[in-house]
Amino acid sequence: PGRLTRRRASDEDAQLNEAIQRSLADAPPSPPAPPTPEAPVDQWRTEGSDLLGLELSRTENDGGASVRAVVVSWLPADESDFLDADGRPAALYKIRYLDGDLAGDHQDLEAYEVEESTDAPDAPARSRFKYVYPPKSSRGSWTTCIKVNNISTTAGCHRTQEDAARAIDALLLHHGKRAVNFPGEEEATRAAFPDIGARVSRGRQPAAAARPKPRPRPKAPRAAKKPAPKRRT
Repeated sequence: PGRLTRRRASDEDAQLNEAIQRSLADAPPSPPAPPTPEAPVDQWRTEGSDLLGLELSRTENDGGASVRAVVVSWLPADESDFLDADGRPAALYKIRYLDGDLAGDHQDLEAYEVEESTDAPDAPARSRFKYVYPPKSSRGSWTTCIKVNNISTTAGCHRTQEDAARAIDALLLHHGKRAVNFPGEEEATRAAFPDIGARVSRGRQPAAAARPKPRPRPKAPRAAKKPAPKRRT
């Protein structure tokens, strides 16, 4: 009797397992899990704003040393998820620090912060690179001028002095000379200005040889005056 009971129990377990397997096979497949939404990527713009390329004067910390920065990109208010102090959408401007301990770092600023970081109108701008000259106005461009083969040559006008300095190096490399502003970065300089040879405009050109003046034609000799006839008395 004990053996029959155990055999009956094992038969019941087998039937139960078969029923479970059939129910699992007949059940509809579970729907796939919804995909996890990806975080939106901010598409920062590099054109369309007058503040792009503007050089700023910032402080590293409260009361710290003054460092320079430049506006490299921006997001309009309708594309930015930032709200100003009044709860309204506001544009954002991304700046890159040019010197100091923060050199190479980026920071997002509002428009008023960018304007507050501009140099005073009466503060003369200074160039940190060779053959680069500051703009005459706060919205002007950085100009370039260098002598190549004893001819004054410009590498163009640029929004930032960093770009102007790299254009000077590209012009020197184009003429087989060494870079003076970014030595050791020749490949990056050539990539930034691949067509510098066609873009540059020459300054003063050597004067053409003056044409010889034509010789004056010899004047015909004047005829001798005939003596006036004497009057008879």
